[in-house]
Amino acid sequence: MTRLLSVTGGAVLLLSLMVMPSQAALEVFNQDFLWDNTNGIYWSRDTDLNGRTLNGGPTLSWIDELNAGAHPANNPSGHSAWRLPSYDEMWVMYNDYYSAYLNDHAYADELEDSSGDLIILSGGYWATPFEDPWGIGFLSGWEFNFLASQVIPNDFGGNFAWLVTDIEPASVHTPIPGSLWLVASGFMGLVAWRRRVDH
Repeated sequence: MTRLLSVTGGAVLLLSLMVMPSQAALEVFNQDFLWDNTNGIYWSRDTDLNGRTLNGGPTLSWIDELNAGAHPANNPSGHSAWRLPSYDEMWVMYNDYYSAYLNDHAYADELEDSSGDLIILSGGYWATPFEDPWGIGFLSGWEFNFLASQVIPNDFGGNFAWLVTDIEPASVHTPIPGSLWLVASGFMGLVAWRRRVDH
């Protein structure tokens, strides 16, 4: 029975390791998304779904249209709960992840494309909240310019929209490799065999 418990424990340990969440703060969720464990959000791996810069108001309108199903060519994942990151969320991306990438080449898998190029573009990215100082819909917000190492408040200019979502994307998680399931099945089969032998 002692041997049975040790085998069972090994199987349980293996299964727990298989489902244990990664401790990485930023990781690849799938081909379209990054999982940000610090902020608890998902970032688009395409840092410019719109393909151009827009002022604050038009950016928000475009995101509403995207979530309503318009611009499907700009939204290959089909996700419909996009928003702009907040200042605090963008600050983590800028000050923690991007800085670690620059200093130690950390998060290269997350912040580089398949060609090894940085996915962050040259130019500013919007972060909320927006303000409407004159009440006419001409919005100002935060600009994060990664490559220029600038964080600018009350910006009115056109910026990119690096979109995020709080909702786990509908596209499937990268599956656990079949080889691991095979090993786990082998362990469970061994457990069942030991039970028959011991009884």
